[in-house]
Amino acid sequence: MAALVAMEDVRAYLQSQESMEAQFEEDVARNPYSIETWTSYLNLLHTKPSGHRLSKERVALFRRALSYVPLSYKLWKRFLDESYALVRGLRIDRPELVELTLLYEDALVHLHKMPRIWLQYLSLLDHLRWGTRTRRVFDRALRALPITQHKSIWGPYLAFIHAQGVASTAIRVYRRFLMFDPSGREEYVRYLLSMELWEEASIQLVHVLNLPHPPSSRHALWMELCSLISSHPDDISSALN
Repeated sequence: MAALVAMEDVRAYLQSQESMEAQFEEDVARNPYSIETWTSYLNLLHTKPSGHRLSKERVALFRRALSYVPLSYKLWKRFLDESYALVRGLRIDRPELVELTLLYEDALVHLHKMPRIWLQYLSLLDHLRWGTRTRRVFDRALRALPITQHKSIWGPYLAFIHAQGVASTAIRVYRRFLMFDPSGREEYVRYLLSMELWEEASIQLVHVLNLPHPPSSRHALWMELCSLISSHPDDISSALN
């Protein structure tokens, strides 16, 4: 008897689910540009993931929704976040992670003015240790975003460059950064000193000293330059002539 009641409950639930899905299909047919309707439909459709991927049904629903509202940050963010949640902790050589990078590329076709999407994508690429591609995507982000949003990119970009440890690349990136924020020159000096690039460090120290209001005391900067010259005269003498 109990089993019969349970079966009836399951049947009633499935019928209710089918009825609600049919109602949402009618709603999206009437107004396919309603983000809230698509969001509610996604809330209803709970399908089991296929391993570390979203189910084909859920992906299809996301794609349907985005074909009508491709500029919806809300829907793209949810699609990306749900996909990302399923691959966390996987080895970096898993194909699911490569597929996720392609999904971010799809999103950025439409959301290239959204710094948060760029930053999430860059974090993923850095995790995958794709050094050259990560640097190129940083450059793409700077080209795509308005200059008022560049600050959100430069911090992670410089941290990435430091971690890479390639001095020639870092110098090129820092020189671009200084065009955006000249006040970062002393930070650049610290980096050069840490890499033992004495000549470039001395040149940049002189630039800092020539600022009307240097970030550190002028006396301390002069002492640092004098110490640099006395410790590495062969490396920097030609630079300061």
